[in-house]
Amino acid sequence: MHRGLLGSRRRPRGQVSSSRHCIEVRTRPRIAGKIDRVNVRSALFLVALPLCAQLPDAARAKLAEASNLAAAGQSPKAEEILTTLSRSYPRSAEVRHTLGLVLLRAKKHEAARRELEAAATLDAKAPLIRLALAQARLETGAKADAMRAAAEALRLAPGEPVVARALAMFYGQAGEFSKAAEQETRWARANPKDRLALLRAAEYHLRANEVEAAIQLAGEVAAASPSAPAQSILGKAYRLKRNPPKAVAALQEAIRLDPAQPAYVADLAQLFLDHNTPEPARMLLEQAVPRFPEDVELRRMLGLACYAVGNTERALDEFLRVTEMEPDSALSYAVLESLLPDAGNRLDLVVGKFRAFVERHPKNPVAHYLLAMGVATRDGATAETEALLRRAIAAEPGYWPAWFELHTVLKAQDRFDEAAKALEQTLKLNPDHAAAHYSLAQIYARLEDTARAAEHRQKHHQLVLRDREETDRKRREMPRLAYEVRKG
Repeated sequence: MHRGLLGSRRRPRGQVSSSRHCIEVRTRPRIAGKIDRVNVRSALFLVALPLCAQLPDAARAKLAEASNLAAAGQSPKAEEILTTLSRSYPRSAEVRHTLGLVLLRAKKHEAARRELEAAATLDAKAPLIRLALAQARLETGAKADAMRAAAEALRLAPGEPVVARALAMFYGQAGEFSKAAEQETRWARANPKDRLALLRAAEYHLRANEVEAAIQLAGEVAAASPSAPAQSILGKAYRLKRNPPKAVAALQEAIRLDPAQPAYVADLAQLFLDHNTPEPARMLLEQAVPRFPEDVELRRMLGLACYAVGNTERALDEFLRVTEMEPDSALSYAVLESLLPDAGNRLDLVVGKFRAFVERHPKNPVAHYLLAMGVATRDGATAETEALLRRAIAAEPGYWPAWFELHTVLKAQDRFDEAAKALEQTLKLNPDHAAAHYSLAQIYARLEDTARAAEHRQKHHQLVLRDREETDRKRREMPRLAYEVRKG
């Protein structure tokens, strides 16, 4: 059984992927602080520009009542009132607009879009209607039409800050981060009291890979007053810019300014791990985990760092603890696979963990696969190992790791024709799997199919050279970092 999810101990630890797993072990993105958490649908209730509606006083009172109910979270009652009003005043853009917003908040996207399309036809000069319509179109999968509505809103109110704020949120949700940054910056310049606005803009620039712009805005905030979120953004930006010394300095400052944020610790540890410098990552995480005992990601990263420095016992401790904290996550168990050969007298415990995961998730192919690997490590290529791999394949026929490992069981039983078919299926699903080409070349040679053996041998050689070049490139781009440990 070849090295598993953690791979060679010489590899960078934070961004670990397996040559056979369809799981990438990577810490999930984490956002510290509350830079921007207002939903676009909610925000559209918070901004107000004049609309061209003429309603009797009684109807306007009902409209105000519905708006208040919606703002208080009583959407069904608000929808009922507005639907009645809409029937009585079908040509009121204000009523149709407000009903559309309530339906958007209730996630009735198709109905919301119908109301907002009607409102936009009735009042062609209201930017907020266009903004709401853009949101409804986006929610119904019509991104191109949504972008046109957003552009029209900007054309109608190019100097209106509240429109810029809503547009920033819309573009952020649409994945148009550069446009979001532009509009957020407009809002920030018009509203200097919103101290988080420039940070939101910087974060959008970062997500658009506009590193210099992110550094400029975050640096402006940091220069005005100490700011942990600004330092965090600077750290991420310098990391993208491949300037690890500045990235480390900024992330350390973020931790100093706000030590209660585990996300800052995770970002700094990830930086060290990605640069194949696990020692400081381990020390950092050993201090952080007791302070954040319920943080699964920090504990998982500590396990990775311990494995990277060769402390497999401690790594196994941490990964087993992760399975207790997240007993239903396949990722929690997948990291244990590469530690199977080092599990020693705890191998039965690990196999028991895998078996319990299968019992809870019998339709999960990864569960059956991991139990098969545990049984194979303990008992060899048994009938149970084969049965488990076949169950993984039955659960997900496209799960190529199970096909690859199935060939090893069949090969050990001298079932070479079946092993060759399992490898052919592996390569059908994952054509660039170098180890599968090598094994298939060996089996074809044994079956005296010299032509196909030579073909796969050559393909294996090409892939090994390519992978080696890619590894060398990553090593050059993310070299090991120099560091020193200071007491205090």
